[in-house]
Amino acid sequence: VQTCALPISERCGLDAARHDLAATARAVTAIARAAHDLRGRIASLEANPLLVGARGAIAVDALAEARPPA
Repeated sequence: VQTCALPISERCGLDAARHDLAATARAVTAIARAAHDLRGRIASLEANPLLVGARGAIAVDALAEARPPA
């Protein structure tokens, strides 16, 4: 198992001084909650790219793949 000595903020490219990490966490949580809530109706859900700025985060595009009817 390899480990990385860099803090996670440096590994993912986000810097708390330049990026709104709370907004990023809210966006990721909302996407995960939607995927969970729709788990019986969708096969996949993605948001890409997620742009993170100093005052917020926004998913520029999203794609949901419907699950075939049973």
